[in-house]
Amino acid sequence: MSSTQLYHLENDFWQVGVLPGIGASLAYGRVRLGDEWVHVLRPTDAADYRNASATSAFLMLPWSNRIRDGRFTFRGASVQLNDIQADGTARHGVARGRHWQVAYATDAFIRLKFNSAQHEALDFPWRFQAEVIYQLDAHDFMVTIKLRNSDDSAFPAGFGWHPYFVRGRELGDVELRLPCELNYDLESGLPTSAAPQALPEALDFRRGRPLGEASLDDVFSGRIDHAPALIRYSARRLRLDCYAEALFRHFVLFAPRDQAHFALEPVTMVNDGFNMHEAGDDNSGVFVLESGEQRHASAFLRLQLED
Repeated sequence: MSSTQLYHLENDFWQVGVLPGIGASLAYGRVRLGDEWVHVLRPTDAADYRNASATSAFLMLPWSNRIRDGRFTFRGASVQLNDIQADGTARHGVARGRHWQVAYATDAFIRLKFNSAQHEALDFPWRFQAEVIYQLDAHDFMVTIKLRNSDDSAFPAGFGWHPYFVRGRELGDVELRLPCELNYDLESGLPTSAAPQALPEALDFRRGRPLGEASLDDVFSGRIDHAPALIRYSARRLRLDCYAEALFRHFVLFAPRDQAHFALEPVTMVNDGFNMHEAGDDNSGVFVLESGEQRHASAFLRLQLED
């Protein structure tokens, strides 16, 4: 299969493009508004179909976001990863730039699988298998992620989904409601304390407010009744409700200044979660997979057209 092969999913309300060759990432996510299809996920230029970082959305596993210095300790053993980015961290897991196998596909459903044993030079010392299902069901676009330990020993784990939503363009300004009452204070994308704190006013989106122009890169925790996050484009009377199962304990909000996109990421673990877990943070969201054990969770976007 070519690394740029594209699978197109469509129903009456959604169009989604899937790129198996680069981590089962998404090339686009569009919704129907009247007689037109409008991008709600950042569209990917065809020239970037080999670059997962430039896509509409990508998967993060067997950890999400950053690991400080690419180093952590698990059950007394020190682990040093080698793929260190310019900011000094190991970032976004090891599967997003790799080829995933298409197990089954229809017009509105696709299941893709990943087996780390089939890939050379993966920067993670344990073997694992993963699966993602993308499914369109009426107004809902659902993402289900599964992660299994296929090694002989346990390892710490987590996963997340990193969608980029448009702002500006034809949809106008964004209003965000994020039902979380805690956040982690970050410096260069890494927590500065061993536990989350009460939200500062500048990051309190619990009642909904404009996303604004400030540059944001924050981890939110303390989810309230697991209510959905809401992304509203009032100029087009369009809303996306972002539901996420309880295993997704956190949301990451990344809104770079002067960019026509932002990310709202349901993740199971906080940034640098492996080290936070080892330090005793019960809120880190890191889970330990014993040999043969699997965890899975779903998130979905529900299209709402407002009167």
